[in-house]
Amino acid sequence: MQEADSRIGQLCSCGHAARRVRCQQCLQQAPLCHSCWLGAHKHQPLHWAEAWDETKGYFVRHDISMLMPESLGIPLGHDGDQCPYASTPLLMTLVDVGGVHATRVTFCGCPDHLSKWHQLFHAGLLPATVKDPQSAFTLNLLRQWDLFNLQSKITVYQFMLSLRRLTDNVFTGNVPDLYKQFLFVTRIWPWIQMEKRFGGLYGDGMTECFPHRPKDNVMNFCPACPDADVNMEDGWECAPSHLRHIHSSHITIDGNMKTGNYAKKNDPNDVSLFDGRAYMANSKRYEHYLKTVPQLQNEKVTCNHLNVANGASRSKFKNLRVIGTVNVHCDHYMVGSSVDIIGAERYVH
Repeated sequence: MQEADSRIGQLCSCGHAARRVRCQQCLQQAPLCHSCWLGAHKHQPLHWAEAWDETKGYFVRHDISMLMPESLGIPLGHDGDQCPYASTPLLMTLVDVGGVHATRVTFCGCPDHLSKWHQLFHAGLLPATVKDPQSAFTLNLLRQWDLFNLQSKITVYQFMLSLRRLTDNVFTGNVPDLYKQFLFVTRIWPWIQMEKRFGGLYGDGMTECFPHRPKDNVMNFCPACPDADVNMEDGWECAPSHLRHIHSSHITIDGNMKTGNYAKKNDPNDVSLFDGRAYMANSKRYEHYLKTVPQLQNEKVTCNHLNVANGASRSKFKNLRVIGTVNVHCDHYMVGSSVDIIGAERYVH
């Protein structure tokens, strides 16, 4: 990294002030005066401003708000321009691929202004809370997180720690830790992406195109299995008996007893965003169904293929809320539905 620049102190291209600030995130950009630097970063407010300190004799990195008057901040609602009815600057923590910014933000105050959440989202920022947001993450950062998580299996903690070190690799403890907020956002972001891809944000979405499938579902159906009105020719019902196997589907039910979940105190607000719309059954309907199933009998099962039922009282099932899962899938291993196993396999007369 270049530690000095011979152009510092020279007259800026505007002809009004000296060059004092540079940006290392912009390619081939000469140092600028404060006003020109702010104008050049009207649409890149999360670039770091490196201002030359005459006393210290080196560049000091600042957030863009440090170059503005205290009455101003990053403007929202007018494509980067200041709103004539702007709110009082709000101190927020914004996280981008370049690090964590403690900055000031002003919201549009026009008569028809949107909520703070919507103004942030329209600006490419996903707030961590809906009401009175204090922190937000750029959509570019969330796209990067998706790829990093899928390819390198990096955890949220490691990812956030890396961003904090990008901000300050010496005094990292002084950088705000938004680990919990990012955990929440990483759950909301896939849901937003899923709704968009399945057309949930545009009317009836996939339900309009595939009315024979469950309404509002967000599942990926097997493209190879026969599906009427999708990949089957007209008149398939009239196929001769020796060709009917072409139009048949083979479904397999498979259980996994190693995906247990211990009974513990859970956050009551930690609910599924896809309850009944994806692969897992609707929780309330499933609980109602379980109440109609006969309870586990004391009689020992003699079938060797049901050893799990004999071991229902073993210590490995103790204190487990869920002892496993059952998947229904086709011959191409595309899962069609899943359900939790509660209380081990049950023997019914």
